[in-house]
Amino acid sequence: MPDIVSLDKEAYRGHVIRCEYITTGHYRVEASPAGNGFAFRLAPAAFPVPVTKAFDMHLYPNYFENAEAYGVFRKDALIAVVEINHETWNNRLRITEIWVEDAWRGHGFGTDLMRHAKQRAEVLGCRMIVLETQTCNLPAIAFYHKQGFAFIGIDTTCYGNDDIAKEEVRVEMGFMLKAGNGS
Repeated sequence: MPDIVSLDKEAYRGHVIRCEYITTGHYRVEASPAGNGFAFRLAPAAFPVPVTKAFDMHLYPNYFENAEAYGVFRKDALIAVVEINHETWNNRLRITEIWVEDAWRGHGFGTDLMRHAKQRAEVLGCRMIVLETQTCNLPAIAFYHKQGFAFIGIDTTCYGNDDIAKEEVRVEMGFMLKAGNGS
């Protein structure tokens, strides 16, 4: 297990990390009436060609009041990060960011950071860990499933009114902790 160190809040506030991934498909969101309610389905669909997605993540934004960030360094270079925020109002730990430098993927750093987040959640007495990803981020969804996370919700208009058409819908995933017992 690598040395996972706390990233000082003042030193790393606003620190930008460029994230990029390649995806070959997405989960198509299908909504339909079902009896007196509605049914949602996430159906696997392939893109005609692989798609590259990129965005910047910013550590310690002001709207995460209880943020903590942890990193892994190699030769003074930050190569992996997990940022978490304890949502005290509902006693959940939200993983707000998780990232591993491309060259270091597949070496277990993401798993180690996820294990660290789970340990912090237990120390804080949280009932659940939650995180956000997108229906088109198949590599992340596969990783989170491997870590024991399950789909717990979707938001079809989080990023814009045309998220379904853009094939990039917000997905919430969660991991229930045994020790957590409510808020």
